[in-house]
Amino acid sequence: MNGLVVQQVSLAELGDYRYLYDPATGMLYHYLYDPSRGVYALVFATGWVPAPKLVNVSYGDKLRITAAYVYQGPAFSGTLYGAIGQKVVSTFDEILAAQSTISVTEKTSPATLQATVDIPITTAIAGGKNYAIYVKIRDSGGATKIISDYYENAVYVVGAEPAFSALTITDYIKV
Repeated sequence: MNGLVVQQVSLAELGDYRYLYDPATGMLYHYLYDPSRGVYALVFATGWVPAPKLVNVSYGDKLRITAAYVYQGPAFSGTLYGAIGQKVVSTFDEILAAQSTISVTEKTSPATLQATVDIPITTAIAGGKNYAIYVKIRDSGGATKIISDYYENAVYVVGAEPAFSALTITDYIKV
């Protein structure tokens, strides 16, 4: 497994969870295993944090999210996926989302990189409310590799949704 160490932690220690330790980075990853299907699922350590700022947007605008990440490994192609939504219980309810392509050349040592994604603001999202944002990096097959924290109250959608009313004929002529 590429030098990674999987260890079973007893119920008395941490609740019978499994952890994946990467000695190269010193990172400890929590994962779940479904033995009936032989499926492993990596549980990402993400949470809700207050956004460092509130950005006002209107319909027709785009919200650009710039993400920084550290990468070490072989060349990688995937996407930076960004979403605007709201907090629902302990998860994120996506309302608007977009993605952009990222390509990284081989990095033999940890490198800090940046990528951006532009999310169009459409009437699919209600005006007059604050919303949250997050980003994640996915591989070319769509599998999530890493996810950011959820930024609460990061975006405010200004104004009301466009609406038509009081349509009348003002004149008609032969042309």
